[in-house]
Amino acid sequence: MKEIKINIDKFSAILEIEYDEKRANKIVGGISGAGVLAGAGVAAFGPTAAMAIATTFGTASTGTAISALSGAAATNAALAWLGGGALTAGGGGMAAGSALLGLAGPLGWAIGGSALIGGAVLANKKIKR
Repeated sequence: MKEIKINIDKFSAILEIEYDEKRANKIVGGISGAGVLAGAGVAAFGPTAAMAIATTFGTASTGTAISALSGAAATNAALAWLGGGALTAGGGGMAAGSALLGLAGPLGWAIGGSALIGGAVLANKKIKR
């Protein structure tokens, strides 16, 4: 009976270790997946969201609400607003706004990439343990 009890205890311990590894891998995979999705979201929707915020809440250097403008005037005013204001007002102007929008893609992919790398490192650490 003692031998059977020892074997049952060993088997139970092995099952617990395997269950913990599976649970840890599932958690790490979920964290990595969420990070990748967040990065893709920033890359895909960041510029659109920024322009929507600028056109809704921003004001042109003339004091006119950007939402009251249309066409190229609205686009240029929104870019200048995102860039910190018009060059004449001491801001970065349309060039800085365009640069901000251009960084959304690489920034999003950097978020996703760092989530993948972080998840892989965490999974490797848990597997070694």
